[in-house]
Amino acid sequence: MQPIKKKELSKIIERYFNIYGSRATAQMLDNMKDLGYYYSTKSGTTISAGDVVAYTEKYDEFKVADKKVDQINEFYNEGLLTEGEKKQRVIKV
Repeated sequence: MQPIKKKELSKIIERYFNIYGSRATAQMLDNMKDLGYYYSTKSGTTISAGDVVAYTEKYDEFKVADKKVDQINEFYNEGLLTEGEKKQRVIKV
């Protein structure tokens, strides 16, 4: 058995709604949610903050990006870039 894709699930819910109405559909969706919680807790899998590996190089990357943005702002202040060009270059950084 394969998982149901989002588009397929939407079609099932729509069909159910058209046949049984909003109240029954809401109850059916609550039941589906409850099943999801039930089976997700059955595996006993847990994740803690200690399990997540910190990406320590990001601060170095931020410093490099800040320097690039400072240079772009210098070019803009000197009249070498338009406001639109400045914005596009900063977004790329």
